[in-house]
Amino acid sequence: MKWVLLTIFTAILSSSCLSVKKTIRSADEVFETEAQRFQLTIDADTTALRSFLHPDLLYIHSNGLEETLQGHLNNIGGGKIDYQSFTPKLPKSVFIERNSAFVDGLVVVGGLYEGYPFTVNLRYTAVYKKAQDRWQLFRWQSTKIEED
Repeated sequence: MKWVLLTIFTAILSSSCLSVKKTIRSADEVFETEAQRFQLTIDADTTALRSFLHPDLLYIHSNGLEETLQGHLNNIGGGKIDYQSFTPKLPKSVFIERNSAFVDGLVVVGGLYEGYPFTVNLRYTAVYKKAQDRWQLFRWQSTKIEED
């Protein structure tokens, strides 16, 4: 009986460890996806960026501007918004549930908006959905905050 309980306990512990490892790996994938998306946005590479964005994207800027997938790509590719830097601040967190990941973070964004320079500190929530074995940005909402 002792060995049966020990075997069951070991199986449960192993399963929990695998689940934790999978969650950590998934969180790392989400953070890497976000870093790549930031860089593609800076590069204005809308062709590559499209694969990082969900078809039903809703992107809400800190000034209230709302963009769909096509509007977001048009504004980046057309030069209306010229992103020059995304500097993430730590810590940021991620919560993963099935095929969705919820990221909360801080980022300093710099660039040009209609030719006017800007630098803004943002607190954001990003929702990613896993589709076709890759994470895609589904929702973005940011709020301007004062620099610490």
